Formats: sequence, C-alpha cells, structure tokens
Amino acid sequence: MSTLSASVANAILCATTKSNEEFEYIAAAIGLDPSELHDPEARVSYDQYVAMWNEAIHHTGDAYVGLHVAERVSNEQLGVVSQACLLCSNLGQALDLLLRYNRLTNDALDLHLEHVDDEVRFSFNLAFPPWAVPRPEAEFVLAVICHSISRVLGRKIFPLEVHFKHTEPPEIGEYRRTFGDNLVFRHRSNELVFPSALLEEPSSSSDPTACAAMEKRSAEMIERLPPADPLIGKLRVTVFNALGRGDVSMQSIARRMNISVAKLRKELTTRRTSFRFLVNSIKRDIALVYLEDRSWSLADVAFVLGFSDTSSFNRSFRGWTGETPTEYRRFFFGDPE
Repeated sequence: MSTLSASVANAILCATTKSNEEFEYIAAAIGLDPSELHDPEARVSYDQYVAMWNEAIHHTGDAYVGLHVAERVSNEQLGVVSQACLLCSNLGQALDLLLRYNRLTNDALDLHLEHVDDEVRFSFNLAFPPWAVPRPEAEFVLAVICHSISRVLGRKIFPLEVHFKHTEPPEIGEYRRTFGDNLVFRHRSNELVFPSALLEEPSSSSDPTACAAMEKRSAEMIERLPPADPLIGKLRVTVFNALGRGDVSMQSIARRMNISVAKLRKELTTRRTSFRFLVNSIKRDIALVYLEDRSWSLADVAFVLGFSDTSSFNRSFRGWTGETPTEYRRFFFGDPE
C-alpha cells in the first residue's frame, strides 16, 4: 500500500494544532502513534494521510488549509529530500533530486517535469485510481513546491501559471496571494508553469558537500523501503474500472484479477487489510475528488460509486469523513445542494 514519510505527516499536524494535547488527539484519531512521527524513517499509509487532511479541515475550519499549512512548514520539517533540495547548486538540480527521491517523500504521487519551449511544467497526479488528489492535498503540494522554489532562489517567485484539477472556489484571494494571478481551474492535472531559465539560476543556500551527504542518506533510506505492492495496485485499478458496471463483489473482482477468492483473501490478510476496507477507501477517494467538481450532482456521484440512492451514499460518506457530501461540498464551495 502507498505510504509517505512520517516527517510530512508530523509537519502537517504541527501546523494545524496549537498544543501537544491536540497533536496527540488528532494523531490517535487516525491511528498514528505520535512517538513514531518523529522517526525520519517511519512511514504513514496514504489512507491515514487522507484521514489526516479530513481531520485538519474539521479541526481548523479552514477551507484553504492546504495553502496555509504549506506556508507554515519548513523544508527541514518535510524530511531529508526537502532539506537536500535547498543545498543543491541550482534549481534544476533541486527539482531533479526531488523527482528521483520522491518515493521516499510520498510514493502515492506521480511527479513529472516537462520542458515545453522556454517553459518548464511541474505536475503531479495520484499514482493510482482515481488519479487525482483531494483539493487540500493538491493545494498543499503545489504551494510547498512554489515556496521551496522561492527558498532555493532566495527571492519570491510567482509561477507563469498554476493549474488545478478542482473547480474554482468562490473566493480565490488566497490563491492569488500564494501563486499570483494566472490561475487555471479544472485542468487535466495539478501543475506549476515557470520559465525554464530559472533552472540554471544558482541556489541562495548552495552547499555541495552537505547536499551530497543528504543525497547519500536519501539513497540509503530509499533502499530500505519495501517495494511497491503490485497486487494492491492491480486491485485498485480493477475495482475502479468495475465500479461503473455495478459489480464490485469479491468474487467478481477476483475473477477479473484471475485469482481465486481464497487466494485474494489470504493475500489481503497477509497485508493486514481487507477487501471491504480497500473498496471503501477507493470509493472515498473517488467521492472526495468528484465532490470538488460542481458539474457532478450528488446523485451522479452516488450512482458512479455503486450506491442505490443518495441516502446510502450520505451514510457511507459520513462514516468515511465525519460529514455528509453536502456539508463537504458546502464547506469548500458554499453549494446549496
């Protein structure tokens, strides 16, 4: 199952709580051991990460929590890879290092750096269905990268454009403060666009010796990470593709995966998870993304996820997040639906 560095989770929790008691309460609520969050090699599951953002939303009541958390955390808090980026010779080296060692920071994200004429496009999507991250996480990642670029270069940098997969919210003042004025919503991916000339600019805090030491440590840490689990990845894709057809029973999914039900159940038990838990986590991830697109009605989202009616969807979503789909959508967009 996909995981990310406990350092990232620790930084987010520190930025959204005001006391050690609050920190420990929220950590415990999502199944995290607060003492392990200080271990630079500890890992947090992606499901716990999503739950952490939901807790952050409820705890702060802040619709722009992703942007604000990114502003409060430092590269040092986000782990060894983020620290090493500040020590690189130039921005190009920093972004290359970030991509090469991203699995150490967050292996749920698929990062890309594309050169188009005289522009560079840094984009990311979720590495598995539904291929998109919820709005708070997307805004956090984009803002962290934007702030990190400014820190590397030693001055405030606004991108040429910033692209978001989610729908434009009613108020975008915080977006403009963070990214500038050139904002595009409902894009195919979350993306920062900036001049390619910036890649050659020297870092304001370059330290080749310290950077080499940090990169060596990153390489050693990533070698100790367990390999990606192909069975869980295949299961997520199979369930995602089957949702629209209405049959996501264990028997149907096992047949599509060309594996016996008994074998699938045994494999999931070995991984300390269950078929029901994984199906619900996939439905939750899809629901969070679709609810951020106001062109989807609640009835449409419920239908795609295989619910017989919106009441059943409401009950399940409340169980996943602690609120109804309507409350979630209203919090971000003020929708009356």
